Amino acid sequence: MKNKLLITALLASGLFAHDIRVWDPFIEIQKEMKTLQKSFPKSFRPSLDMVSDNKFYTIKVELPGLDLKDISLEVLDSKLYIKGKKEKNYEAKTQKLHRIERSYGEFSRIVYLPKDASANGVESSYKNGVLSITLNKIDIPKPKKIEIKQI
Repeated sequence: MKNKLLITALLASGLFAHDIRVWDPFIEIQKEMKTLQKSFPKSFRPSLDMVSDNKFYTIKVELPGLDLKDISLEVLDSKLYIKGKKEKNYEAKTQKLHRIERSYGEFSRIVYLPKDASANGVESSYKNGVLSITLNKIDIPKPKKIEIKQI
């Protein structure tokens, strides 16, 4: 009993707080996964916003520095596929690189559309590095109550 009180008092004082650790294999796996993820180059993932009003859904995607020819849009199975490619705009052979922070390469985003978004009549435009996509809203039929007759 005396030893138990002594250990409890030492732990409560914080004297051994940093020395006692419980090994958790899941924490070790998380650390390894983070290390592994850092070894891969970050891909370009454009930011987007999706808003709606009574008639439309509007999606705005930030795509600075891209040409319109490098962007493609598709709607399939209630999903909007946004794909493109951002090319490097420097010549590594002739220019000395001091810092590279921007991301380049191919990208794709999938936006899961709400049930009331229509793939018919989709409109899109690209201005000042922002891609705007507008989808019509449709009325979703409400469930109809069916009377059950007793026979």
